[in-house]
Amino acid sequence: MVRYRRRESGVAGANERLRVRPPEVPKTAPVIPLAAYYSTVLHGIALQSRDGASRETLTQVVEFSMAGWQQVVNEARPPGALDGK
Repeated sequence: MVRYRRRESGVAGANERLRVRPPEVPKTAPVIPLAAYYSTVLHGIALQSRDGASRETLTQVVEFSMAGWQQVVNEARPPGALDGK
């Protein structure tokens, strides 16, 4: 139960940070699923690190995850929007 609460607080924290809508987050971006996804990635990285994954492997995970971020952000932009504005 403690782990569940920690995990939920991590998702809630990510959700709150994304709700502020930094310039790179379009208004139409799906904030709640994004927060859940990146919280899951971060937890996975922590577990992999704990279990001895190399820095190179963890860096690749981050790079793949950020590539997905760019796709979601691009798809969330309204047609004709420039640079998310």
